[in-house]
Amino acid sequence: MINAAIVGAGDWGQRLVASVQGQSDCIRFSGVVSRTPDRVAAFAAQHGLTIHSDLQRALAYYRAGAFPRDALSIDGQDLAGLVRVYEQLDEPDSAEAVARFHDGAPERWQATEIPLLPQVLASRGRVADAVRVAQAWAERQVRGGHVQATALAKLELADLLLREGRSQATLREATEVDSLARSLTMTDERISAGTLRGRALLALGDRPRALRALKAAGALAAGHPTADGVFTTQVVLGDALAANGRPQAALAAYDRAARTVEHITVGLRGDVDRAGYRERHLRPFDGALRVLLGTPDPAPPALDAGVLWSQRRKAATLALATTDAARRPAPLDRAALQRRLGPREALVDYVVTDSLVAAIVVTDRRAAVVRLPMTRESASALVAQLRRPLVTTFAGRLDLSRAPYDLGLAHTLYAGLVRPLERALGGRDHWLIAPDGPLYALPFEALVTRVAPEGGVVYAASEYLIDRIQVTYLPSAQFLAPAAERAKPLAGARMLAVAGNAPGSAREVAAVRDAFSPVPVRVLSRGAATETALRTQGPRYTVIHVATHAEANNTDPLASHLRLAPEGDNDGYLHSNEIASIHWRARLVVLSACETLGGRLYGGEGLMGLARAFLAGGAGAVVATQWPVGDGSADVMDAFYRRLAAGSPPDAALRAAQIALRRAPATSHPFFWGSFVLVQGR
Repeated sequence: MINAAIVGAGDWGQRLVASVQGQSDCIRFSGVVSRTPDRVAAFAAQHGLTIHSDLQRALAYYRAGAFPRDALSIDGQDLAGLVRVYEQLDEPDSAEAVARFHDGAPERWQATEIPLLPQVLASRGRVADAVRVAQAWAERQVRGGHVQATALAKLELADLLLREGRSQATLREATEVDSLARSLTMTDERISAGTLRGRALLALGDRPRALRALKAAGALAAGHPTADGVFTTQVVLGDALAANGRPQAALAAYDRAARTVEHITVGLRGDVDRAGYRERHLRPFDGALRVLLGTPDPAPPALDAGVLWSQRRKAATLALATTDAARRPAPLDRAALQRRLGPREALVDYVVTDSLVAAIVVTDRRAAVVRLPMTRESASALVAQLRRPLVTTFAGRLDLSRAPYDLGLAHTLYAGLVRPLERALGGRDHWLIAPDGPLYALPFEALVTRVAPEGGVVYAASEYLIDRIQVTYLPSAQFLAPAAERAKPLAGARMLAVAGNAPGSAREVAAVRDAFSPVPVRVLSRGAATETALRTQGPRYTVIHVATHAEANNTDPLASHLRLAPEGDNDGYLHSNEIASIHWRARLVVLSACETLGGRLYGGEGLMGLARAFLAGGAGAVVATQWPVGDGSADVMDAFYRRLAAGSPPDAALRAAQIALRRAPATSHPFFWGSFVLVQGR
């Protein structure tokens, strides 16, 4: 089976995936027979492209169509798709070059074609340049006399003018579009124009007129429903109602917008495709949480609603991947969450949006919302600064002499993200943390609660959160299982150990076998550790340990992979989408490889890496790594499995193993013990 990711031209919020049989002679895109897989492969080989992911396959696909031998057959949608792929691959210069090529020959395209360059420039922060290009395009369409083309061009211009802060000019252009659209009964254009008029009036401070314009656009969208029309009008209406002091009406509008997102999400294929769509459509969820939790001390009804909205917003596509999409999982209300918590446990559900950084803290007895003294931007910068030395390699190796762990910075993050919660936590010493935004990449256990006095053994003498708190991670609150279920031991479980050619892998497997003796451990080692072997045998086991090389791709999540032994036509690269397609029955998967938690960060969903792929495939919990690990990981695994075999729950066993290394002078640097985390799935 070949999975060809076709990135849709235009911003319709979807990636289309065409799955075709290997013997097929065509790929169908939007119902049109297009290039063959052989041609894509030939083009990739000709241009030195190594295809290990769907984005790279899409790149070859679009380049094969965008630059054919016959220049007359160039398709504008191929160029648009190519721009989107380059943007997703974080190659903005290439995206801009293709957009300029497209826009430089308007005589080739249909009259209603939209230029590509303005949005590319705007995404790079060059909004004024984007406005100038859109203005020239709109003037060209006016001279051409095509009414619909003029309306579309002016809508593009109006949107950019609003982004530039020119609200009065936006209002003028949108009003003109509304007039043009009425003349030819162009409903979609009228909806867009009405929404832009409402946004412009809101920015100008004319709230009554803004609300009237937005309500009219919303009514028109409801009468001629499209997902994009309903979503856009209801989000902007919700923003306007919230700004006008009408929270309940705002929540109703946000709910209508959110329901369209949820409905479309169910119809999309694949965890990554759903996550990408959701990331682009978080505004109603963020708006609702801003209304509910934005006040200093939310009333209990607002808090309870916030608990539900946070779950609707966070890890929703992962929840779909692990259940029957026809029966979507319902969020857990506050009372249900409290029943699932033990007396020493607390759920900490972080919310990080453009305008709100807070934590919902739930224990078995009470719940509270705590506003935190940080912005998303500051949290993101601090987390990146803390992690940078731990993920930067030199000549392919991580040099600890160049990887200091900034204790002061780790203490600053503790003071901003954790210390304000202590009163609400009420002394609980087992926290189940559902991160958000940049916090998905934060090693909470390694946050410093007290920096050692000068002159001591700095790393060993400092105090860390792990010294007094056990941390388990959740994708979102709805993944919280009952305490009794989480505490079930894994001693005597059927276990599979996979040993690749990574440093220390053989030692790790030996430690696993010793810990679980006399229970036999099935081992796939070196040449026997193939994709086929893991696919066929893995689903039979309760615990799976994987010690091999891994790669987390921060641009294309489908390129993240485990490196196994090659066999026949299999190259030995087990990619994240392949992992997610396997029906794992394991209660625990341990990924003892480099950065297996990492990957591209999707808003509302988290890091789309290898750990996520195993959870999407049904694994009950995953132990993963936040940064590269060396052969010293065998020490963590030895201590971890001995405690696991003795009956400790996985999260408690992992913490005990980490503390043992943290207290040993030779391994007190957080690099050795802080990388490992346990993420609980369904």
